[in-house]
Amino acid sequence: RKATDNNAGDGTNCGRDAERCTRRPACAEGNSRPTGSRRGASMNDGRNVVLVTVDSLRRDSVGFLSESAPQTPVIDDRADGAAIASTTTTPSTHTRASVPAILSSQYAHNFFNHFFGDTEIPHLGSILGEHGYETAGIHSNPLLSSFFGYDEGFDTFYDSMNEVTLPSERLTTVYSKIKRLLRRHPYEPADEITDRALEWLDTASEPYFLWVHYMDPHGPYRLNPERGYLDKLASERLWYRAVRSPETVTDDETDRLLGGYRNEVKFTDGEIGRLLSAVENDTAVVLTGDHGEEFGEHGGYTHHKKLYDEIVQVPFVLDLPTETEPVDGPYSSLDIVPTLCSYLDIETDAEFVGDDLLDETRADRECVLTETNTDEAVTVGVRSPTHKLIAKGDEREFYDLQADPDEQSDLSGREGEAFDRFESILAQFRASTEIGYSGARDGYGDIDPHTEDRLRDLGYVD
Repeated sequence: RKATDNNAGDGTNCGRDAERCTRRPACAEGNSRPTGSRRGASMNDGRNVVLVTVDSLRRDSVGFLSESAPQTPVIDDRADGAAIASTTTTPSTHTRASVPAILSSQYAHNFFNHFFGDTEIPHLGSILGEHGYETAGIHSNPLLSSFFGYDEGFDTFYDSMNEVTLPSERLTTVYSKIKRLLRRHPYEPADEITDRALEWLDTASEPYFLWVHYMDPHGPYRLNPERGYLDKLASERLWYRAVRSPETVTDDETDRLLGGYRNEVKFTDGEIGRLLSAVENDTAVVLTGDHGEEFGEHGGYTHHKKLYDEIVQVPFVLDLPTETEPVDGPYSSLDIVPTLCSYLDIETDAEFVGDDLLDETRADRECVLTETNTDEAVTVGVRSPTHKLIAKGDEREFYDLQADPDEQSDLSGREGEAFDRFESILAQFRASTEIGYSGARDGYGDIDPHTEDRLRDLGYVD
């Protein structure tokens, strides 16, 4: 059966047992190259897995969750027959912390001060690789590149970095700058990423695990793609101004930005369809966003480090080829890895903080958690369908999500029983985690000019 939570993936009451929110259950070119060899013998021949993550995919950007969404027939059709089709809460508000948390089922704060390559935390690719799966990661986000250690644990990895190497670093940098200026996107678009994934699938041995991350809904969005290079200049100019000076953006410009974003989602949906048409019917497919996107709801654009729902609530589709009885929500993206390991009968020493959604014996989850960080402090969100607490240091925001789903009326000055309950949950979470809540890593370390330029094109650095 299809499992959906009782409030569109928004959570359940946090009043029963705060520990339920915090306990840790066990459970070519462009850097396209083999990164390791097949290991072990698989006990799960034929159980292939495809994980599709889409950058900046808001929950209301797909048809099965919103009537006002753009046309997304592929995602909607996949959701219609899925075991779970709902929303989920992302581990964090930005790719740097959210994606490694999703891939490893570890809290996002593990990656605020460390990149993936700085840790020895196993991820889904490395876990399945140890059980005989052929593994591949294919995307075009510099934050998820081999420079930051994402290639480790994958047999094949493509990140669109270092597409050509010339005799000197300076020549390589100049070549990369010119190529980026001539391209209409600051990343490889979805059709090129799909082409690379299909090429890998043509020769992949079963069982396999394929992770594809699409960038297109990430800004800058193409506002008038039929204008070609002129659209690139105008679209980038408006998007950068919205990110850096949001107070200058008019309502008409917001509508233009949102329209461009929705066109990118629609385009990505078509490419997801092309990808999934090439996989076998007995393949497990998971589709989700790494975070959402803001369009002025709380005074900003893109996905700044805020824990409001337009940024932390994203679509979640879990489509398994066998009859399953997944539990009801609320769901966290941290649940993806333990659920897939359970479905595949994978035994691992890795400890996960997410839930196995196929475990009918698990206690009802009372709430979900999400985190983000600034230079000053880590911010934690505790969310149920009725309320949300946002805590940054000693500062608090508290929202009644039933009366105020857009989170516009802060109730933190009118504390009551619900507020006290959430405060207790927050205190238990902080006490159960080994983390200093005193800020984030300063910058991206000693990065090469090409990587820095790619990050700048996407608004990650000034």
